[in-house]
Amino acid sequence: MLERVLFICPEFHNYENEIVKELKTKFNHVDTITYDELKYIKINKLQSKWIKLKRLFTGVESKVLKGKYLYKNNFSSLNKDIGKYDFEYDRLLVIKGYGIYPETIRNIKAKVKTIYQWDTISRYPLVKDIYHCFDYVFTFDREDSKSGYGCYLPNFLCKTNVVSDVHHDVFYVGSLNKERYEYFSWLTEKLRLQGFNYFIKLIGDTRKYKDVDFIQSYEIDKDEYNQLLAASKGVIEFGREGQYGFTQRYYEGMLNKKVILTVGKYNVNDDEAPYIMAIGDEGFIDRTLLNQKYNALTKLPLPAIVDDIELGNWLDKVLCLR
Repeated sequence: MLERVLFICPEFHNYENEIVKELKTKFNHVDTITYDELKYIKINKLQSKWIKLKRLFTGVESKVLKGKYLYKNNFSSLNKDIGKYDFEYDRLLVIKGYGIYPETIRNIKAKVKTIYQWDTISRYPLVKDIYHCFDYVFTFDREDSKSGYGCYLPNFLCKTNVVSDVHHDVFYVGSLNKERYEYFSWLTEKLRLQGFNYFIKLIGDTRKYKDVDFIQSYEIDKDEYNQLLAASKGVIEFGREGQYGFTQRYYEGMLNKKVILTVGKYNVNDDEAPYIMAIGDEGFIDRTLLNQKYNALTKLPLPAIVDDIELGNWLDKVLCLR
């Protein structure tokens, strides 16, 4: 067991706490900096207008201009907080890293520094400016890896042992954004017309979406999430536009022997293919095929990737512990 690790990660559906628990089995001391990223990326209307005006004169993408503004004005306090950790570390693990300055990473005293990117570079282009400060860079996105932005490694998987009777045909829980709102507004209506039982929730600010039954403001805790997933036949895998990496839902579904209902076409390994079923362009799901696949999965072994990315094994790889 190594002595000390520094772990820096935005808060996201309690996954950061799952990582901390596993790190404590591998290090004597785990120093943790977790933070609400939304607190740092908020921008007021005046600032937004200034960015749009500057874009007209410079031709620079709005997301780049916004990022530079946020780095300079909003993220300075986070970097100051990180700078207070002055121990000598065996390992540094940063998840995502958006808003962290290169000098902040350089000033951390760690024998091995690793960053894992669980977002696409196209959404947060400035984050790649700190990659040179790390010994190892990993990404969940295949295309970002092909473009030289890190070694491809799928998202980690937190193993669970939840057993439940099936109550839902279709399951999805995720953060609210415009793309997901538009898709699930359309899909839930299609599912209703087909007579499917479903549990679909988007978590976010409900003020703009009053009386939308699949949007709520409060989080679903991980235990409840696991119970709901276990009680479903199919799990929807819905990636953002331009995203070429699977979410945790994809692997959690496989772990629990659920049918992965995909939006669009996916290239998958041979032992993952039996789990995959595409949602039709018109929102059609073949009920008979869904039931057949679900029943057949109970007799199949888990895909090899499930064990490879189990959180403990995943950490061993990203932190070079083996």
